[in-house]
Amino acid sequence: MPNPIDRRDFLKTGFATTSALAAGTASSALAAAQTILSPRHAQIHQEQLRIGVIGTTGLDHQQRSLLSKERVVAWCEVNGSATNSPSDDAFADARYFSDFRALIDDDALDLDCVVAAGGGHLQPHAAALALSHGIHVYCKRPLGYTVTQVRKLAELSLQPNVITQMGTERSTDAAYREVVATVRSGVIGAITEAHTWVHAPKNHSALSTLGYEALDLVQRALELGAPTAVHGSDRTPGSHVSWSYPQRGPWQPCTVHWWEGGRRPDLLNTIRDDHNQQIDWAHGRLFVGTKGMLLCGPHHNILLPTRHIAEQPARSQVIMPAPVDDLTAFLEGARTGRPTLCNFLYAAQLTETILLGVAAQNTGADATWDGNAGTADHPFLQACLEARTPYGWQV
Repeated sequence: MPNPIDRRDFLKTGFATTSALAAGTASSALAAAQTILSPRHAQIHQEQLRIGVIGTTGLDHQQRSLLSKERVVAWCEVNGSATNSPSDDAFADARYFSDFRALIDDDALDLDCVVAAGGGHLQPHAAALALSHGIHVYCKRPLGYTVTQVRKLAELSLQPNVITQMGTERSTDAAYREVVATVRSGVIGAITEAHTWVHAPKNHSALSTLGYEALDLVQRALELGAPTAVHGSDRTPGSHVSWSYPQRGPWQPCTVHWWEGGRRPDLLNTIRDDHNQQIDWAHGRLFVGTKGMLLCGPHHNILLPTRHIAEQPARSQVIMPAPVDDLTAFLEGARTGRPTLCNFLYAAQLTETILLGVAAQNTGADATWDGNAGTADHPFLQACLEARTPYGWQV
């Protein structure tokens, strides 16, 4: 396990990158972070990683199988007890802890990684404590529940030799790469709008749950940083939220829209599929450019006008890691020092955007957003974003 670092020394090395996260684009912050990441100790490259798991109930079958190939040395069920001991082989020799703080603080475990997979509202606190010990951290979404939490985790993740990853199911699959490549190729021109719609019950916020996977692709493809404004609406019927983004290097200003509860962008009514049928997808994404549009559905994408299809770039033309699941990418990063796609810097910006959108949903407010200060000019909306943590649980 890496030696803990002095907080004051860490702040000296991490401040510049934290500023890039707040003021610039997500990609510039990521690039800055990668300059201070270096490979872990060479001797662990061929060894099993020593892992502590917090919240085993949040692991699916594939993730349990992956962990069984490493060495899970400890586990903790935040909302359960030892009577809920996981039965699979991955945890056969692992020690049980009733308190994740004791697990992380136990130097005898010599942890390489912490996988926080089901800690609920305590999950950001577990992640922060692990990072303060210099331990690699994988965290199921959401990264945090307040702007204060996610910014703190982004800051803590900047220390050298620490790999982080927030779980996202689709961020490394082939279709995801194809969309990123097409948008960035310029084949549909400068992007002015991006729409995401999902099918969800009315009067229920799907943004707080489905938004991480759905908006991740939009943030990645457009290299979005912090928005400058958010626009809310009531939920009768459904809900619509939008964020305004300024010029970002070569990217033109754009507006990103979220629709749920039966609401969809009106522009869909003018689009027909390959069989000249109106688009009736329950969920999807639409990128609107100055030369055309890219419609991304659950099973395939449609490039409009169709003459652009011949100009569509190959998936291999976008510089992204080979498609693997998010936990595999994290474990490989912990072993080799290779940065992950959804590290805590990137995840913090995505989470902050969603928190801002949910606050706009709850208030129906329009507000200007100061990405540097992390504040909105609407007091009610700002109150929804303030840190509200129980006594003794400050991140």
